[in-house]
Amino acid sequence: MRGPRRLLGSGVCFIIGALGLLVPIGAGAVSEDIPKGQIEAEAAAAHELAEACARSACRTESRELRLKSSAGGEWGIKTQLFPYTDKGQILLYAGETIEVEFAADGKAMDKPRFLRVVAPGGGQNDPVPSPDPNVTATMTLELKQMENKPDMTLIIRSTLGFMIKYDAYMFVPTKDGMRSIYTSSCPIIPRGSAYETWPQEIAMLALTDFRVVSERDAGSCN
Repeated sequence: MRGPRRLLGSGVCFIIGALGLLVPIGAGAVSEDIPKGQIEAEAAAAHELAEACARSACRTESRELRLKSSAGGEWGIKTQLFPYTDKGQILLYAGETIEVEFAADGKAMDKPRFLRVVAPGGGQNDPVPSPDPNVTATMTLELKQMENKPDMTLIIRSTLGFMIKYDAYMFVPTKDGMRSIYTSSCPIIPRGSAYETWPQEIAMLALTDFRVVSERDAGSCN
């Protein structure tokens, strides 16, 4: 695991600007004297988010996310209306399962497209026709917290016929707001699954830089 990062690269910078909106519920009172620079930064982040939602499917409802804390107790976090996919990245909140698609030939891994939210129990909201396996392949991603524990699990199921690697950034709640941290991840095997676990609570993951790697890199978890 690498140290904290504040910039996640092209396409995810607006999330950093909006992290002030992700302060855990009950984290403390907010001063009435908001600095001008903060107001301008939040306005810029809101503008970038509006632009992202104009080109990509965004969440339409905010919800209160409850997470067990590794320090005891739990966090209450209000989710934001971020896009599910945008500019090559996938954003996944704890408690969500979503399905995205890629070109089946592996030549456009920088263009994941959101398909649907998978409802609890495996059902699907707003079902769409099954994609042509010769043209597109799907990836299902689920982020969940273990029952009565702060530990988190990411499950990815892929129908792509290639070994896939990606970069992962986790957003961890703290008393001062969200902390963004690069975290290691293992490749997703062809037409198979990948499982990642962490010993602490994670509010959201940003997965980016999806790419095809050779099968000899199957054990490369970094």
